[in-house]
Amino acid sequence: MNTHRILVAWHQLYLVPFDVSPQFVGDGVGTLIAAAAEPGHLIVRTGCATGPVRVTLTSLPTPPVAVSDAPAGGAVDAEDPWEAIEEVSLPVCEPLFWSSPDPGFDLPAEPAFTPQSPGPHRFRVSARGRLTAYDEAIVDPVEEYLVQVWPEPALRAAVAERSDGAPI
Repeated sequence: MNTHRILVAWHQLYLVPFDVSPQFVGDGVGTLIAAAAEPGHLIVRTGCATGPVRVTLTSLPTPPVAVSDAPAGGAVDAEDPWEAIEEVSLPVCEPLFWSSPDPGFDLPAEPAFTPQSPGPHRFRVSARGRLTAYDEAIVDPVEEYLVQVWPEPALRAAVAERSDGAPI
């Protein structure tokens, strides 16, 4: 599990194959994950228009605790409270890298996620701080994201587990 500082632009953070810029084609099921034209491309909507965010990716062998099964107070991990949580299934056949519409020079060179076996994977994206500097250009990170990914037998519909009320 590594945490990275990624420069985002146009309210978008990408987790995609190397040297790919996904095409945003519309709203997702909530306000956190957007639909991409190509399967296997994850687009996360950030609160800030441009600037750095902190993002951590954790690869899991099995699904984490369901948000609905979390203990009283809604905590799904030790770092909670996450203000927004959404899940989406994507086919993953190759390593995925962090990027954005204007990625800058400091993106991690190593893949953020490499599947143990190609196929369907579930992505849970948790966010906090998206409303702190909404639609602003920022210099220091005020938003944090946790992306959890695990293999699954088949693709499933996207779900919005928790909303922070961020505009679309």
